[in-house]
Amino acid sequence: MLLLVPESRGSQSERGNDVASAGASIAALNARPATAAAGRDAESAFSTATRWAAFSAAGFLGLGLIASLSLGPSRRQPADPEGEAAGSQRSRGGEPAAGE
Repeated sequence: MLLLVPESRGSQSERGNDVASAGASIAALNARPATAAAGRDAESAFSTATRWAAFSAAGFLGLGLIASLSLGPSRRQPADPEGEAAGSQRSRGGEPAAGE
């Protein structure tokens, strides 16, 4: 399906639409008596949506923290150079080599 979009006739500031975000349009609704009730409803809805977005983000961060705790310690044990040398000198049968 082809959607036709009208051509832009200048930037938003040239057309008088200086709305930087959805919250900025609420002040315009509150400024006119005819739309003041809708402005109050929009303020309430915007605040509720912001609150739920913040709680959701905090919940996901908490889940990420809990999941990262289950990964265990990331610190590796230092290699024992003497232990590695002794292990490499053993014969295939698990017996110490003749020089040990």
